Amino acid sequence: MRPDRPRLIAPGYKWSALPNLIANDPYLAAWNKSIFNNATEYYNASPVKYNLDGDSGILDNSREIKMRVKAFAYAYRVTKNTKWADRAWDEIQVRRLVFSSDRWLNYSLERGLDQLRSGD
Repeated sequence: MRPDRPRLIAPGYKWSALPNLIANDPYLAAWNKSIFNNATEYYNASPVKYNLDGDSGILDNSREIKMRVKAFAYAYRVTKNTKWADRAWDEIQVRRLVFSSDRWLNYSLERGLDQLRSGD
């Protein structure tokens, strides 16, 4: 894999530029605030519970977890505060308890979490 390819949301040089962009662009400042507000709200809520809901199965739950993990990943990348990575792990652990026999999903989640922790 090329080192300039994004491994989690964006490549490193964009993350490096982000604080200056947020400080000088009202749109990006509002965007940043919105993501942190969402991450804080999700952080204070219990992890998503899996409920099989008819034909869509766990699709709604999965979408909510994806939103949360993306917000936690962004908050971690910007602040380097491990509380956000730990909270993402809490969401993943609930999923693992429900689907512990699904090896492919477990591999994918472990790989994603490794990328979150490494900052790639």
